[in-house]
Amino acid sequence: MPNPPVTPTFAGTPFDNPAADVVIRSRDGVHFRVRSAILAEASPVFSEMLVSPECERTADGKYMIAIAEESDTLDPLLRLCYPVADPTFASLTDVRLVLAIAIKYKLEEASLILKKTLRAYMKDEPLRVWASACLLRLEDEARGAAHALFGKEIPVKAPPEFEEVSSGDYFRLTKFLRA
Repeated sequence: MPNPPVTPTFAGTPFDNPAADVVIRSRDGVHFRVRSAILAEASPVFSEMLVSPECERTADGKYMIAIAEESDTLDPLLRLCYPVADPTFASLTDVRLVLAIAIKYKLEEASLILKKTLRAYMKDEPLRVWASACLLRLEDEARGAAHALFGKEIPVKAPPEFEEVSSGDYFRLTKFLRA
């Protein structure tokens, strides 16, 4: 006996509007109903996806773009593109994850906002900001965080981002701080 079709999970407002002409499906299966004009204006990558002949269609004929990111990072990213209040972030980790996909999809305005949010953590968590900036290849932010580290002791316990930071980046930081 065939399984009944699975009903998709839809994102909350404003990404639940049936009048939207595109659906973005996150890796965890959440469907975000969005307007193609907003996506295309915000991101050249999404713009190219929308005209791709391989773009899937939903049962009602809307374009469907399946992406590798989870809904909890996609939601705040899309809010930065839409005319709604900007999202707030509970942690530096959240900022880094959303900024990474903003960079991946070349969302220029969202990236600028997220870089500013990342820099707001610099006073209290300069080492984590430095590591995050290195991971995202953000030279200006990494340099600013390195300057914020002057006169501060590097903690014995490494922040979680250090699991991914290269030894070369860390070597350059320690050399910079000794100069």
